[in-house]
Amino acid sequence: GDAGAGAAGSGRLIGEQQLAELNTQLSNARAATSEAKARLERINDVLRQGNPDAAITDSLHSEVINRLRNQYFDLAAREADWTKRYGPDHQAVLRVQSQMEELRRSIKEEIGRIAASYSSDYEIAKAREDSLEKKVAELVTEGQLTNRDRLGLNELESNAKANHAIYDIFLQRYTEALQQQSFPITEARLVSPA
Repeated sequence: GDAGAGAAGSGRLIGEQQLAELNTQLSNARAATSEAKARLERINDVLRQGNPDAAITDSLHSEVINRLRNQYFDLAAREADWTKRYGPDHQAVLRVQSQMEELRRSIKEEIGRIAASYSSDYEIAKAREDSLEKKVAELVTEGQLTNRDRLGLNELESNAKANHAIYDIFLQRYTEALQQQSFPITEARLVSPA
């Protein structure tokens, strides 16, 4: 009886410990999913704007974008200088503007690659969160079944104890009855009246 209760008790503790650990992992996974989703939404907003400003591109921490942006600023300074010197329709100015447009396209493509990476990160984080949610649900269901089984076992043990007690009472009465039968029965005679 006690060994079973000890095992059931430790099983319950193991289940509770697993559930606590899974809940911690699930909480961390939800935070990671939330963060990945926010990053993805932010970069999708950048893509919709079309012409990201310096603060937005700095937040991406991309060396490629920073290098392209620096080249763009150099060309923009050259374009402004040449426009003053030669006029807006000069061949050199138009060539620089074309190069600037190419750099804008390259920056947008790089942001698109980063967005694809962020999208992948989000999908992975979401899949991990979903997997942990499923494990937690399975463990909770398993715990409920174990508790139900434990309650059934307790009921059976209680019935067994009651039946054993009844058996002990019947055995005792049976033994008493046998003892009474084995006592010698003597015939009594009246020797003399009082």
